[in-house]
Amino acid sequence: MFDYVFDPEKWEEFYDNFSSNEHAYKNDIKILREYIDSKKYLEILREYENTVMFPVPRLIMLSKKGTDKKRTVFSFDENVSWILKFYGFFLHEYDGIFSDNLYSFRKERSVKSAINRLINVKNLSQMYGVKLDIHDYFNSADTDIIIKKVKEVLEGQDKLVALFENILRNPGYISECRKFDLSDYDESSKETDSCFIQDNRCGLINDVVHKGMMAGSPLSPFLANLYLDELDKHFDSFNGSYGFYARYSDDIIFFTETKEELETEMDYVNQVLSKIKLTLNPDKVCFINPGEQFEFLGFTYRYEDSENSSRNQLKMVIDVSKASFEKIKKKLKRKSRAVLRWKVRKQIDAEKAARVYIKYFNRKFFENPVKSELTWCRWYFPVITTDTTLREIDHYMQECIRFLYTGKHTKRNYHLRYETIKELGYRSLVNEYHKNDGG
Repeated sequence: MFDYVFDPEKWEEFYDNFSSNEHAYKNDIKILREYIDSKKYLEILREYENTVMFPVPRLIMLSKKGTDKKRTVFSFDENVSWILKFYGFFLHEYDGIFSDNLYSFRKERSVKSAINRLINVKNLSQMYGVKLDIHDYFNSADTDIIIKKVKEVLEGQDKLVALFENILRNPGYISECRKFDLSDYDESSKETDSCFIQDNRCGLINDVVHKGMMAGSPLSPFLANLYLDELDKHFDSFNGSYGFYARYSDDIIFFTETKEELETEMDYVNQVLSKIKLTLNPDKVCFINPGEQFEFLGFTYRYEDSENSSRNQLKMVIDVSKASFEKIKKKLKRKSRAVLRWKVRKQIDAEKAARVYIKYFNRKFFENPVKSELTWCRWYFPVITTDTTLREIDHYMQECIRFLYTGKHTKRNYHLRYETIKELGYRSLVNEYHKNDGG
C-alpha cells in the first residue's frame, strides 16, 4: 500500500472520492487537483527517503470556551497532509478487520447505523446499561502499543508500518502561535466552541511531546478504531440475543440482561483499558437502569407507553440530546451578542441585523450551499421522533431575535410579533420538521 502513492491512478481514485464528497470545500477540491497535477507529493516522499524523517506537525492547543479544559491537536503542512489523507483513504481497505459493533470512521458504518441498531434491540427497555467515555483517548494512547497493533494488522506492509512508526515516534513538533480574535470568530467552523491559546514557543521545533494517536491528523481515525479492537471483539456476541454494544471512537455504550452481567463486563472493560494504559473519564460514566432515559451520540432516548407497547417492549422516543441543546443555545446567544455589537458599532438598523442573524442560522439549520455543511435538518430530522427540543430551540431563537432589536431582555421585546419575525426570513425548526413528515 505504501507504493500506492507513486501510482497516478490511485491519486485519481482518491481525487474522485474526495471531490464527490458533498461536504468537501470547492477550494480544497481545486487545490487537490493542482497538487496531483504538479505531483508535489513526490517532493515530500523524496525528502523522506533521503532523510528517513517525515516532516513534523504543528501542535495546536485548543481551549473549550467557558472551561479550563484544553485539547491538543496536530496539523501537518498542507502538502504533507494530502499524502496522509491519501493513505487514510486507502486504509479503508482494512475496514473488514474491525467488528460490526464499531461505527466510527468506516465506509459502511456511521452514527445513524449505530442508532438504527440500538433502537431495534429487543427488550432494551428491560436491560441494564452503561455509557462510557475514554479519558483523553487520542493523546494518552501508548505509542509502543499502537505500533505493535499496527504491525500486526499491516503485516507485510513494512514501508507503511515504517512511515507510521516514523511519524508517531518522532517527538518533534512545531508550536502553533495564534491568538483568538473575536473579529475572526466563525461559529460555523469545525472548531466552533474553541479558541486558540497563545504559545510563546511559536514557530520553534520542540523535541518533547507525547503524540499518542495524534488527534487531528489524517491517520488518527484508523488508529482510534484499531486501539480498542480487542474490546470490540470481546463484545461481538452481544449484538444478538442477550445484549447490545456499540463504540464510536471513544464513546461506548452497552447493555446486559442483568445487573450482575453488567458489573462483570465493566470489570473486563477496566482490565482491558488498564492493559493498554487508558482510563475512563469518571465524569462521563453513566449507568442506565431498565427503562431509564439515556444519551448517546448526540441524541436522547427515553421510553413511553403506547397502545401497541407491552410491558417488555415500550415505545422508544428519540430527541436531540441535552448536551446538543445547550450547545446550540450557547451559539444562538453568542451570535446574537456579536451581531448586536456589530449593529451598534456600524450603526446598522435592527431589521438588517436581525436578517443577518436569521440567515446565519437558516444555513446552519437547513442548508449551506457555500460550505456544504451537515445541517441540523439533515442530521437530526431523520432520526428524532419528537419535536420537544425543537420547540425549545425555536422559542430561544425568537428571544434572541427580539433581543437584537432592543439590546435588552424585557417585556417590550414582545412588541416584535412572530409574524414580523417570519417576514425577516425566520424558519421554525418545528414547522420544517413536520414539513418533512417528521424527518
